[in-house]
Amino acid sequence: MLLISELLPKVQELQASRPRTNLTVGIVDFLGSVTLKHVLPPTPALSPRKFLVKLSPSLESVDRHADLRSIFTVVGRIRRVVDLSNMG
Repeated sequence: MLLISELLPKVQELQASRPRTNLTVGIVDFLGSVTLKHVLPPTPALSPRKFLVKLSPSLESVDRHADLRSIFTVVGRIRRVVDLSNMG
């Protein structure tokens, strides 16, 4: 609705002031260059939310052990693939 209420009077003014032969080109040029920044509210500043999660010491150690196990599993699999590729 905002778009129509802002642009329709201007397009009608163009229709009245231009000759019929250049009318479509003039309207397309106008619509291609128009901006509604003066009508729309300003864009709010970006402020990402920060979440702080504090784990208890016992959970932190469990997570570290799980991370280490995952790393060792991946490294072990990579070593096996490299060893197999060197065999053949």
